[in-house]
Amino acid sequence: MEVIVRNLYDQVTEKEVNKFFRNVLEKLGIKTYVCHKLKSRGMATITILDVKKGQQFLKMHGQTEPGAKGYAFVRVKLVHMGRPINCSVSNKSPDEFLLRSLKKEESDRYAASQSKKPRIVQGRGDENRRPGNQNRRAFDISSLQCGQWDYTGADLVFVTCSQERKKGRMIFGPRSLLIKLWPQDPTSPLQQVEIPYSSVQSMTVGLNTNPTITFSLVEAPKLFESLDSNSLEVALQKFAIQKLAIRKESQVFTRKRITALSKEHETVVSSCLCYRIMLSNTADIAGVRALRHFSEIPDSVSWDTTAVMKTPFAAQMTVLHSALSGSIYGNLSFDLKYQMQKLAQNGYLSPAKVVELLAVVSRHAKERDVRVVAQSVRTLCGQMPFAGPATEASDLSLETLTQMLVENQESIIRGETYLPNLADQYDHIASVHKAMVTPTGIYLDGPEPEVKNRVTRKYSNFPNYFLSVSFLDEDGEPLRLDRQTSGEDIYPQRFKRVLQGVIVIAGRGFEFLGFSHSSLRSQTCWYMAPFTLSGSLTYAPAVIKDLGDFSLIRSPAKCAARIGQAFSQTFSSVHIPSEAIKCMPDVERNGRTFSDGVGTCSTEVLEKIWREYPQARGLKPTILQVRFMGTKASDIEICGAAFRPLPMFLNRQLIKILEDLHVPDEAFLNLQADAVEKLRMTTVSPINAANFLDRNKIGIPARTPWLIRKLWAIGLSFTDDDFLRNSVELAVLVQLRELKHRSRIRVEKGVTLYGEFSFG
Repeated sequence: MEVIVRNLYDQVTEKEVNKFFRNVLEKLGIKTYVCHKLKSRGMATITILDVKKGQQFLKMHGQTEPGAKGYAFVRVKLVHMGRPINCSVSNKSPDEFLLRSLKKEESDRYAASQSKKPRIVQGRGDENRRPGNQNRRAFDISSLQCGQWDYTGADLVFVTCSQERKKGRMIFGPRSLLIKLWPQDPTSPLQQVEIPYSSVQSMTVGLNTNPTITFSLVEAPKLFESLDSNSLEVALQKFAIQKLAIRKESQVFTRKRITALSKEHETVVSSCLCYRIMLSNTADIAGVRALRHFSEIPDSVSWDTTAVMKTPFAAQMTVLHSALSGSIYGNLSFDLKYQMQKLAQNGYLSPAKVVELLAVVSRHAKERDVRVVAQSVRTLCGQMPFAGPATEASDLSLETLTQMLVENQESIIRGETYLPNLADQYDHIASVHKAMVTPTGIYLDGPEPEVKNRVTRKYSNFPNYFLSVSFLDEDGEPLRLDRQTSGEDIYPQRFKRVLQGVIVIAGRGFEFLGFSHSSLRSQTCWYMAPFTLSGSLTYAPAVIKDLGDFSLIRSPAKCAARIGQAFSQTFSSVHIPSEAIKCMPDVERNGRTFSDGVGTCSTEVLEKIWREYPQARGLKPTILQVRFMGTKASDIEICGAAFRPLPMFLNRQLIKILEDLHVPDEAFLNLQADAVEKLRMTTVSPINAANFLDRNKIGIPARTPWLIRKLWAIGLSFTDDDFLRNSVELAVLVQLRELKHRSRIRVEKGVTLYGEFSFG
């Protein structure tokens, strides 16, 4: 059954609502349910599999009459963030696909309860405190070290790069490891290190005489600092909330995201991805080994290793930067030096080892095509094994790495593994180097092919002086809002410093240049390094100035939007002589301009675009989306064309406008009913399912629609295969949610006009 929850704050997240109702539902024995918060609305739905238990929930917390009168008769009233919550049964039946998912979850839970593996006791949080070493999941620690695996001769050693001499507690949770470091004095805050199990490459457990646990990671952990309820920062938050009396926005942060645990840790946190934990009690090492019975915890290997100190990591990076920009290796191509710095900065090898390898690739660059050498180094990143107990010292020796480079180069020359540079084959493609800025560091990637924009097309002779920079979390995903975690150390400080500063790569300093509207949504912008043009250095401000005159735009947002148009991807550019440009008056009615951004061109110009626009050599479009003017050159840049009719979809905004124009409600309801019926018919037959996937461009790279049709042709249905059936059902569920929450309804006989307006 489905329960409607009303009177929530609009800004409350689904995670917070789910957390609130978890304890309420578990008290009634309800474990199989789904809670969904409606976006930007103070409502949520709870779908409960067991109808009897759902009725029991409503009997205790539900109301039969609306408003305050009905709430007064509720037996046990629910209050969330100071607001009374209204719960009532929904007049709609639950989604059948959602119910099937809940039934699957219930059966999986029952199967897990029958297994012999130990289970986490529900309701105990991350710490499982059942007696006995084999069931413990929390252990006291005496220190935390950050460093790298290395070898002394043939022996594996842990190179300590930074150390936190703090006591704390290590907790193995259901999805991640949480390390709490107690403050050494009352004025210091508690610190937390969160390591998702998905980022653990290996887990090494020491012997009883050396009670250590070492985690080798593929990404930096998430670091936090607790905010004490008595701290000045929290007090100021409470004071501001009371002063402004904004209750629905009131949220006191309990912790904040930080970039490092200490000054020493800050210099190594992004590149040294091994963490060694020293247990306080030597007897706890047996309890850690016993965690192998828990399926969610990474497998561990017992290996006795010692910790050593070597040249500080920051000093090694300084030597590497000097080598890349110095007189000996400074003349190497930027592509090659970029890949070499990537080896050390991304944590593949120590900077000292990269300096040794630099002499080898420098010799190779003199003997072979430097592009082949750079590609061989890039391939090496995915070939090298992680240092650790499973890797021999010889596997990462200079001789072995040299041999791998030689084999890569020979394979590229034979044409077996060479990745073609699309920028050399297509005029509208540029090879772009990329950098990812995270809360802890900067990581290098690429180069990757990207469609050119006005800037990269104009300065196409300087591709290695432009850098695409993304601001993301450690796992490469966008930073997500956590209402209990403050991001003041990340956004206004860490990211702002990078935006205002310089990113140094292979001796070149890249500074902020600009961004497009689409790249802003993906938290990506452009940086550039100064280059010599016409005998003088060209910096970022000069590039922006050359795009056009923006001095008359006083609004920063509008100015950024106008500059951002120059960074929109355009497939081609067609030169137009200045004498062919003509100004036409706009079409205006009742004080409104209907022709804003719309113009016409002659047949000669259109035919020239057809000749020079690669995508238009087959079908000849007559409607084009272009970037024109705003630059000293008279070029038409092609952003897209109307090659095929674009489908029309309703949304909330368009429905609201049509309602104001007195379009009857039945028109929208009929379209919605037709859309729901088509979704229901999707799973009736394989042909319907394949057409549905084709129509919505789902599974096209994997050729899933083709596979469903082929199976049907030989007498097999996709519903007989769990993976295919679940894939189609998930696609249908996604479309249903788009229909339900965004009102995205397709109008079969409607089309989206491409840059048109009525001349009537």
